[in-house]
Amino acid sequence: MKYGTFQYGAGNKYGSASRPLFRVGRIDTGAFLNGSLDYAAVHKGRAMSASEVADRWQIIQGQMNGSAYPEVGNGLGQYWAFLRLAEYFFVTGNGAAGEILTNWVTWIDTYGAPDGNGWKIPTLFSEYGFTYGAYDPGMAASVALGCLWIYLRNGDNRAATWARRLLDDLRENRWDPEFGGYKSDYHYAWLNALAIRAFGIAARGAAGQAYLFPSLPEDREHFDALMAWVFAHAGDEKPNVLNTDLIPFYYSEAVDVWDNAPNYLATRQMGTLEAVVAMAGAALEHGKGSGDWAWWQSLLDFILQDHLVGLTASQIRSLTLAYEQAGPKNLVRVLYANYDQDNTKYAEVREDATINSWGEQTLDLDCRYGSPVVLEDPEVAQLLASRLLARLAAPREQAEVETWLEGVRLELGDTVALTSDFHGLDQDEFTVTGKDLDLAGRSMRLSLDRPLKTSWVWAVDAPGGASDDWAIDVASSFDDNWAFRAEAG
Repeated sequence: MKYGTFQYGAGNKYGSASRPLFRVGRIDTGAFLNGSLDYAAVHKGRAMSASEVADRWQIIQGQMNGSAYPEVGNGLGQYWAFLRLAEYFFVTGNGAAGEILTNWVTWIDTYGAPDGNGWKIPTLFSEYGFTYGAYDPGMAASVALGCLWIYLRNGDNRAATWARRLLDDLRENRWDPEFGGYKSDYHYAWLNALAIRAFGIAARGAAGQAYLFPSLPEDREHFDALMAWVFAHAGDEKPNVLNTDLIPFYYSEAVDVWDNAPNYLATRQMGTLEAVVAMAGAALEHGKGSGDWAWWQSLLDFILQDHLVGLTASQIRSLTLAYEQAGPKNLVRVLYANYDQDNTKYAEVREDATINSWGEQTLDLDCRYGSPVVLEDPEVAQLLASRLLARLAAPREQAEVETWLEGVRLELGDTVALTSDFHGLDQDEFTVTGKDLDLAGRSMRLSLDRPLKTSWVWAVDAPGGASDDWAIDVASSFDDNWAFRAEAG
């Protein structure tokens, strides 16, 4: 059977209300279905349109994703999960991860299949199963890299076999003869980065490996060719892989991508952190092979760059500093689940030193059944209690800042460095905890805070003056703002 819809219900035409029969076949002739049935679904209360039925058949055949979001049902989501778990397993040797990966390798060994001179793996997944769609070098590189991590840790020969098959296929059959590199629908940077890293690890291995992958001279040759191709395509004008700072574009083509609008839109000059992180893996292999770590370090610095926004005195309309009045806490309890019936359902974190010094200062957080937020997991409750105590153990300094639209792009959790001679602040860093935009006034009010720094109030430039009787005249290493303290006198 290709596809079709069938109706069923109570009544003379469909059967008997007292003896309901479910039949898959034509209702007007009473004919039953002969032959095998791949899939059947029962929809209660609605009939499927002809277009929906046709779309389902396309999805079953692997000719349609079935979702407006490209990663849903796409093999990349499956294989990226496999790759990341495999790398985690290589680093940690975690037994539970190893068991899952053994099942993965069994599945790959079962459903990986010859494809002309190369190999194919399932590319589309849905509630109906999986299908072999168009070849995708990003999926192949992900599986090859995952299999390498597995083999290097536990020596699974099946993983080594599939790594070799997929790498040879990439090298011999899948290179783009026009632009170079690898292309699915576009020459994505992350895709080529995964291929580069796979060939790099195949050629040189990885620190801490338990098994040595049987590499070929061609692995290193192809790695070098890929790196030469990447560096030859660097520049701010597309098509290119990297910009002039060697930061990868999202893709190489000189076009804006509307394929998945309105859910996704990519412009030609756009980059993604996904691409930067993947390319950092390629740069790591480049550093191992060449001894030149400058590119890897620049990508790492770019990823870890502090999202710091500085506001100078000229950018601040008003600034008010205050201290948290509620006082610090040294005991946090999280009540969760059915605490009223079972009094063991709580998590507690204490700071015994301060409790012994000045008694308990307690915060109880209610996450019991019936509360706006409910917790059931004791580990989560314990983690929440620990983080709350870390946040509340010390007093906080708070700042209310009114600025112009310089602050409009700040998000909660970003860091702001304030400079104000009057307040004794010189690039002092606070965390954004609130923001209020006034479009009419073209201004932004920011709520900021940081742990309270207990520094000296008064100081003088040098000892021996008339102010010595009431001023502290020795610079303190604990006072970051010594140069901005007012002179008493």
